[in-house]
Amino acid sequence: KPGTANNPLETSRNEPAKTSSTETVQFWVKSDEKCPDGRKVKSRKITMRAVKSVLQAKGSYSDKLGLNRDMRKELQFTLDGKRMLEDDEEVRQLDNKIVMAEGLWFKFMK
Repeated sequence: KPGTANNPLETSRNEPAKTSSTETVQFWVKSDEKCPDGRKVKSRKITMRAVKSVLQAKGSYSDKLGLNRDMRKELQFTLDGKRMLEDDEEVRQLDNKIVMAEGLWFKFMK
């Protein structure tokens, strides 16, 4: 029987239970900074599990843009134009939001 002590997560026989470990969020990361060649940095859509940290989101963003991954601690994510996100916060709160990125360190281009 759904919702019993033996099966607390099951909600319906037709619909699987939604748990925090499988819940995903998506959000956009934008930046006003420029690429080394002077072009505007493209906005990136990030999709990841809700339990991931902001630091892990920074890593994903760094990989997508070709940023220096070793410098991701310098990368700052800001929500709503005023609140800096801490590296240990979960990305759950960012679902369908726009995050601004500052402090981009591009890999040395030869």
